[in-house]
Amino acid sequence: MPERSVSWLELIFILMLLLSSISRPLFAQDTHVERLQLAGIECLGAVPAIFDQFRLEPSERAPYLRAALVNYWTEREKIIYLKDSTAVESNLPTMQYNVDRIGIDLGKSRSGRVRRTAFLGVQYMLTGPDSQVLADSRCDTSVSDTLTVEAARLFQDSRFLETDVQPSQKNWFKRYLQPAVVIGAAAVGTFLLFNLRSTQSGGG
Repeated sequence: MPERSVSWLELIFILMLLLSSISRPLFAQDTHVERLQLAGIECLGAVPAIFDQFRLEPSERAPYLRAALVNYWTEREKIIYLKDSTAVESNLPTMQYNVDRIGIDLGKSRSGRVRRTAFLGVQYMLTGPDSQVLADSRCDTSVSDTLTVEAARLFQDSRFLETDVQPSQKNWFKRYLQPAVVIGAAAVGTFLLFNLRSTQSGGG
């Protein structure tokens, strides 16, 4: 049976599959904002679980956390009112939180990858319909993963300082040339010192 040659269309299809498999890990990873939103849901998502509707008094810091939480609760068929809404009843339960620690830390790059740590610290309080305190606590969480230097830069968001971070990596001079210069200078200094002593001893 004669061998069948591969057509151009088949080659293009194979190439597209290869490209998609290479790019998928980048787009499968969370951006810095999305990583912090997941941390916010982890800390606060289950706090008002006993209520079907409540008033939300979010922190002014990191507004993207509020958006993620509202979406999370809405998907679970909860009704959320903001504190400045005119439709809010006075006897609704109230969920309030304050973000006092949030950010993205990028470790030193190694082999083109960096270690990303997303951290969040939030104080929260849940009060019932009669203003009784049901929960008054805080949550501190952090989660780490690794990603490419390219992805770390791509995932920056200049609107939020806590996500507008750069990978800490040494430049070429500091990594290779500077140590070589120091070692070379030390070697030359040692050579000159011993050579001078030898000359003085021979002359004496």
